[in-house]
Amino acid sequence: MSSSSETLHVVLFPFMAKGHTIPLVNLARLLCLHRNNNITVTIFTTNPNSAFIRQSLSDTKASVIDLTFPEFTHPEIPKESKVQINYHHFLSFASLTKLLQPEFDRILQSLQPDVSCIISDVFFPWSLESASKLDIPRYEFSGCSNFTVAIYDILAIQEFPVDSDDELFSLAPNFPDVRLTKNDLEPEVIHSQPGEVTDLFTDIYSATSNGNSIIANSFYALESQFEDYLNRKSSCPSKGLRNTLGKTTPKLPKLNKEFRVGAIFLKGPK
Repeated sequence: MSSSSETLHVVLFPFMAKGHTIPLVNLARLLCLHRNNNITVTIFTTNPNSAFIRQSLSDTKASVIDLTFPEFTHPEIPKESKVQINYHHFLSFASLTKLLQPEFDRILQSLQPDVSCIISDVFFPWSLESASKLDIPRYEFSGCSNFTVAIYDILAIQEFPVDSDDELFSLAPNFPDVRLTKNDLEPEVIHSQPGEVTDLFTDIYSATSNGNSIIANSFYALESQFEDYLNRKSSCPSKGLRNTLGKTTPKLPKLNKEFRVGAIFLKGPK
C-alpha cells in the first residue's frame, strides 16, 4: 500500500466445507484486527453456510454476502448436498460451483470501496476469470499442505514411472526421499477419464499457473523444502507470510507471482 490512509478491500471466498472455511474465517479475523484500520473485509458464501460464518465473525467488522446456488440436477448429487457434502460428491459438486459465477461477478463489480484483491479457494478456479475481468489480483487459497501441492505439481507434468498401482516410486530428482504408490493418490488422478472431474483438475491447474499467488495453510519451518520448490517455479522468491500473516497481508495486491504461506488456524473460532 502506498499510504496508511489508502483503503484496502479484501474479498474472501472459502469453499463450502468447514475444513476450507475455518482457515479463511480466521484470516478474515486477522485482517480485521490489523493495526491498519483502513481494511475492508468481505466474505462470499452460500445460504446454508452463512450462519456459521456470520456467527464466527459477529464481533468483527467483516461483511458477509450470501450467494444463491441455482437449482441444478445431477445424477449423483442429491439436493441436500448443497448443505452437507460427502467425499463421494465433493469433486462433482466443486465443478458445479461455476453456477455461482454470474451472481458473484455482478456483486463483485458493485462492491465499494473497489476490491483490492480476491482470496478464493482452490476449488473455485473460475474466480480467476471473474477477477481478471475487473483487473483484480486473485490469490488462491490452498487448504492442503505445500507437500501435497508440490507432489501434484510434479505428477501433473511427468508420467508415472511405474505401471502397478502398489509399486513404490520416488519423486526424484526433486524429492528423492519421497516414495509413493499410485494407491496413495486419488483414483481420479491415477485413472483420469474425460468428464467433469478431469475438467475441474485441468481448470485448477491452469488457474494456479496463471494466478497471482498461493496462500497455504502452513508455515516455512514445517515444509521448507516444498515451499522452496514451489517458489523456484514462480517468478519471485517468497519471503513468507508465515506467522506474521496478519501484518503482511495488506501488501498482497503488490505481489508478483510468488507463493506465500501462513499459519491460519484449523481450529474453529470460539
